[in-house]
Amino acid sequence: MFDFILWLAQRKYILFSEGGLFDFDFTLFVNVFQLLIFIYFLNIIFYKPIGKILDERNSFIASNLKEAEASLLEAQELTILYDKKLVDTRKEAFNLITSSKAEIQQFINDKSEKTISLMNEKLQNSENELAGYSKQMSTALEQKVPLFSEKILVKFF
Repeated sequence: MFDFILWLAQRKYILFSEGGLFDFDFTLFVNVFQLLIFIYFLNIIFYKPIGKILDERNSFIASNLKEAEASLLEAQELTILYDKKLVDTRKEAFNLITSSKAEIQQFINDKSEKTISLMNEKLQNSENELAGYSKQMSTALEQKVPLFSEKILVKFF
């Protein structure tokens, strides 16, 4: 049996002799094992923390994006609301200006009518007074006409 193991070892040495492109001996398995351990430690030390940081950053960006979209939607709603209020306010202002103009015009018309009627009344009173004075003067002149005529006649004749 020992001869068989030696024969197998020699045969293995012949089959897996050094200096070829690939050596399939125990060092290959040790190197693969070392590589797997190295990848595992890299994963624990570097990749998981970096992945965690990237996930936190992505969630932070996503939450900020959602907040920005909500703010944008709220701003749009407020803009629409303010536009409606502006239109309503302009309508109210227009109606107020129109009613104020109408009230002012009515006030002016009323005051004009009162002033015109007052002026007509004073004019009528003045005409009546003048007519009265005229009548008094004419009666006074009629009474003095004979006296003046006598004086004129006396002076000319």
